[in-house]
Amino acid sequence: MGALYSKTPMMLYAVGFGVWALFLWGLYRRMKKNDERRDMERQFRDYMRHQLRKSAR
Repeated sequence: MGALYSKTPMMLYAVGFGVWALFLWGLYRRMKKNDERRDMERQFRDYMRHQLRKSAR
C-alpha cells in the first residue's frame, strides 16, 4: 500500500515481495521439518510394533 504513492515504488515493491518470499520460505521449512518428524515417529512405531510381534512368538 505504501508503494502506491511513493516516489520510489519499485524499491518498496521489492521489499514487500521479499518479505513474502521469506515468509513462504520459512513456512515451507517448518512444514518440511514437521513432515520429517512425523515420518520418523511412524517408522519408530512400526519398528516397535514389529519388535512386539517378534517377541510374542
